[in-house]
Amino acid sequence: MRLRGLFAAFGLGLLGLVACGSNDDADDSSLTGGAGGTDASAATGGASGAAGAGGSAGAGGAAGSAGAAGGGPDAASAVDAAAEGGGPDAGASDSGATDAGAAPCCLTKPPGTVPTNGGWNDCPYSGSGRQHAAIDYSSKKGTPIPAGMDGVVQYVRNKNDPKCYDPVTESCSTACLSSGDFIMIKSACGDPLKPGNDFYVRYHHIDGVNAGLAVGSVVKKGDIIAFVGDSGCATGPHVHLQTATFAKGKYKVGELPVFYDCKYLVNPSTRYCKNVP
Repeated sequence: MRLRGLFAAFGLGLLGLVACGSNDDADDSSLTGGAGGTDASAATGGASGAAGAGGSAGAGGAAGSAGAAGGGPDAASAVDAAAEGGGPDAGASDSGATDAGAAPCCLTKPPGTVPTNGGWNDCPYSGSGRQHAAIDYSSKKGTPIPAGMDGVVQYVRNKNDPKCYDPVTESCSTACLSSGDFIMIKSACGDPLKPGNDFYVRYHHIDGVNAGLAVGSVVKKGDIIAFVGDSGCATGPHVHLQTATFAKGKYKVGELPVFYDCKYLVNPSTRYCKNVP
């Protein structure tokens, strides 16, 4: 679950299990399910990278994330860019309790459990070498992934990328780091905590999108949008969940938002229904 190296153009995020880093995240610390995939990067951090953020040996966002992988626990750390109406997000705790909540605009979690080292960590990057600007949820390959919010399909990468993590070296090649299928949803209600901003949810390492979905498709919370996979730099099947907030209108549907900068990436758990006022 920690990424390594640069995830250049795509801005995705990888997952891997062992490779991702050695610190549990403060947001999902109680969900440790040992087995399961995570971002395959886990060791060396570095500047956050395109699309996924997190960089270390394993790759940070398949399809393009670049950044630093894994790191020391980030107690309250997601930071939105000041220019986008930001300021540090208090990292809300995700104990694995029910995802229920009364907020009309909020995010529900994908299926699965958070493996050790699969939680949000060290974003903005502190130099720990173990950044993971996402939360990984491991579950059986092929498990349906429901949309966490009402919205529109912002972007899709569905190239049937294979799993390319090397268990011998516990790392991924440069090409592997920039691979991995994903689907991104633009929230219909904006950012749950910053209503004036656009809010994006990316599900990475998927094993295909649901039939009939394409860029511009309207989805409702709970609609099946994709299936759990291990495409790209991942140690096993899981959903690499990333969220970001941007100034309203910054990206048109079909454009790929810059998903590697901790100015815009936010801890998904801070937008979970149980944590939104």
